[in-house]
Amino acid sequence: TFTADVMGTYVATLVVNDGIVDSQSVAQTRITVAETNMAPVAVPVATPASSATAVVISLDGSASTDINRDKLTYQWMITTWPGGGAAPAMTPPNGANAQVSFMPTALGIYVATLIVSDGQLSSAPATVAVKIGP
Repeated sequence: TFTADVMGTYVATLVVNDGIVDSQSVAQTRITVAETNMAPVAVPVATPASSATAVVISLDGSASTDINRDKLTYQWMITTWPGGGAAPAMTPPNGANAQVSFMPTALGIYVATLIVSDGQLSSAPATVAVKIGP
């Protein structure tokens, strides 16, 4: 066995020795070492902000990472909200930016879920909860 420390192509050759003489090379194998794509990691952050007329919750996933340094895409969803009915709308509307926001529609706990993708693999869902009210 060996551990490759650099990406590239390696050639392995088998030579047998009986204690006196080496055999001729009986096998040659090419081994290509390439970077393995790893799933990115979603890191959601919520920041509530109030104005005189409304509360806006800002969600930020820009701290999410990909060890392979691939470009990330973002998928935000409000997965838990109080009061029934439809989930609060996101701004921008499709929740596909690193930074989105929403306006709570009732008092209670809101849970936002973030999944990031590097185009091949997606992160595990990561959540952030925000409590609105006392």
